[in-house]
Amino acid sequence: MSRLTLNGVHKIEIPTSFSVGNINVYILDGPYLSMIDAGIKTDEALFTLERELYKMGRRIEDIKKIYLTHSHVDHCGLSQRISQISGGRVFLHRYDRYKAVSSFKELFDIEYRLYKSYFHEAGLSPSFWQTFVREMEEVWTTFSEPASSVDTIEHGEIVECGERKLKVLHLPGHSRGSLCYLDEDSRILFSGDHLLDRISPNPLLELYSKIEYGYRSLETYLNSLHITRRLDVDLVLPGHGDFIEDHRKLIDHILKHHQYRAERILDTLAEGEKTKSEICDILFGRLEGREVLLGLSEVEGHLELLETRGDIIKRKKNGHLLFYKKG
Repeated sequence: MSRLTLNGVHKIEIPTSFSVGNINVYILDGPYLSMIDAGIKTDEALFTLERELYKMGRRIEDIKKIYLTHSHVDHCGLSQRISQISGGRVFLHRYDRYKAVSSFKELFDIEYRLYKSYFHEAGLSPSFWQTFVREMEEVWTTFSEPASSVDTIEHGEIVECGERKLKVLHLPGHSRGSLCYLDEDSRILFSGDHLLDRISPNPLLELYSKIEYGYRSLETYLNSLHITRRLDVDLVLPGHGDFIEDHRKLIDHILKHHQYRAERILDTLAEGEKTKSEICDILFGRLEGREVLLGLSEVEGHLELLETRGDIIKRKKNGHLLFYKKG
């Protein structure tokens, strides 16, 4: 189903070529249209958006506000093209803004160059970093383009979306600047990738933020889940998949998943010391390309928590970090 209308909110499924599948963008009615997330920059994505808006009797030119949940390409990639067509303004949290406005060369200088030493410490081959950078460059240049203008919004702000007012919630973890948007009157939460129906969201490693600001993605994500669990909402509209009616049940499931993952890693390290890459292979099998970063992100997050608890010890050998269970 390409479009679903619910309480004046139109969900449009924008196709992607990624394993996560379609991305949900949400069109909110009013004198002008507001949009939550944008999809990737492809002709197919733009055509799908135009077609579904036409069925509503609207056009891209009617979209005057684009509220992004975060700056991953499947959510922000098409925002610049929509803004160019409609003159609409793009909004995002300040922590994610640099990714939305930067060219790949700028992102390389800020972030991706840092992964060369990180991947070596993790136990990956020297050639992997080059493969990773080439793949990330292809993703960013093919499916996104730098936004010429992005306005920042902060936690607690109230933004007007046509006839609705949404409260901005900064709930980092999936990215450092991840936002959700809460309609307190309708008790609807637009969650982006913070909560997903059938997928456990990945708290992605952001090496620049980790080095510069001590950002720990998994620890931050778990804290954000506890905050979200206290929200009184009846319906969650996520960035991928179906809507969620019981967010507390889902959050409890995610928390148990991460508890199990931590125990599995600890059991693995009890058998002998291992690199991050070896732990990743045990947990997820052999990953390729940018999927390696997804696996390492979860491994990194759990190792941080286990080290903080005093459950594990690390040492360095031949440039690689090795981890083992304490005691």
